[in-house]
Amino acid sequence: MTHNTPEPDLGQSLISQYGQWRRRGAILIWIAIGLLCIGTLIGAAWDSAHRAPLPVTPTAVMPLPTLTPIALNAPDPSKVGIHFLLDDGRQSWETALWDEHFQAADRIVGKGGIAVQVVRSNDLRPHYWQYFLDLCAIYEMTPVFRLSTTFHRQDRFWRVPHKDADGHYTSLARSYARFLSAMDWHGLTPYVVLLNETNNGLEWGGKPDPAEYARFVADTIPILRAVVPNILILNAALDHYAPETYGEKIETGYAYMAAGTYMDQMEQTVPGVFRLFDVWNSHPYPLGAFREPPWNTLYQVDSRRGLPAPIVPEGVKNRGINSYEWELWKLSTFGVSPLPVLITETGWRYASEMEGGDDAGEGYPTQAEVAAYFDLAMGGNEGRYPDLPDTGWTPWLRDPRVIGVSIFALDGVPTKWGHTNLLNMTIDGRIASTTPMYDVLAKYQAQ
Repeated sequence: MTHNTPEPDLGQSLISQYGQWRRRGAILIWIAIGLLCIGTLIGAAWDSAHRAPLPVTPTAVMPLPTLTPIALNAPDPSKVGIHFLLDDGRQSWETALWDEHFQAADRIVGKGGIAVQVVRSNDLRPHYWQYFLDLCAIYEMTPVFRLSTTFHRQDRFWRVPHKDADGHYTSLARSYARFLSAMDWHGLTPYVVLLNETNNGLEWGGKPDPAEYARFVADTIPILRAVVPNILILNAALDHYAPETYGEKIETGYAYMAAGTYMDQMEQTVPGVFRLFDVWNSHPYPLGAFREPPWNTLYQVDSRRGLPAPIVPEGVKNRGINSYEWELWKLSTFGVSPLPVLITETGWRYASEMEGGDDAGEGYPTQAEVAAYFDLAMGGNEGRYPDLPDTGWTPWLRDPRVIGVSIFALDGVPTKWGHTNLLNMTIDGRIASTTPMYDVLAKYQAQ
């Protein structure tokens, strides 16, 4: 049986790589030395940390040398993980069904593979979510809690995090910390994701605010580290398909911000913010509304004003199943050393057979086609599919930068997630059958 989640009571184009400096009290000094004139401009202090970011015209960054090719490893099936939808933030399955779902996950998740689950800020119940940790321990999975806010049903977006009267996020951070520290982790490493795809207005009150997300991160991480032993903290993954709308809401009802703009403004607001994360969280979804094959990748930034995308190193793509390569490059421009990459969401949409669902769409691949895409994305081709390409992407399980791949999703409510589920679910949360995608992933654990 599903339950509706209760409604809670809580009520730019790309910025340059070096940030936006306001000039206060700048001193201009000219010294004539022969025919040579040297000008030095001393920038003023950063603007107040609570100033809202302003859109500016994007500036192309200088291209860097092509990145060093990655030496691939043998496929590592232990990297395979899963994204559960025991609670998707709006509806949830009875806990009596959870063990059945974990049994199914156990056949495709490698030993120690990650198990991702969303936890709402109004559902921080240690006694309830302890069962999830217990099952992770039983089935030898690594739990990853994606901490969220709550979903506003009328406006159809995720609320922004609640701020205290002083403008900080201390109370919410302490609530998260109390929740995480109150449970028995059975010796498992706590992985925690701070929100989700916040450059997409759907995920941040209708309109992205990178400055506020940076402040949220800066307030929350020290509190979590002080309370939760051995915690590893991940960023909110970026939506690489979000266009640059310059603060304007478009026909979807939301405003969006390109990932590069968003990261620049986070770094501007809290210099060094990306050094606070232990692991880099990525959502490298395929092109074409999540339906094109893995060898289709590109670099593109969509602008509502038709402005060109910044220049990046040759071969770096920000869209497709290896978009984390662009993210790692972008982090390097902030002086951040390469972080291990954890893919907490990825997958394909397929032609759903769920009648009456809200996932209808034309032109989607079949389940059999998606199964082949998963197989290629995970392990590569090497002649296994003679009619399909051997190159054009880096297989996840062979990429040394990637420590885990969580497929979205296992077991969502079929009327909502029937186009991505690896299991064919009944409306009351029972498993009706597996899909070809599930079956091909199971082969990796059987090898």
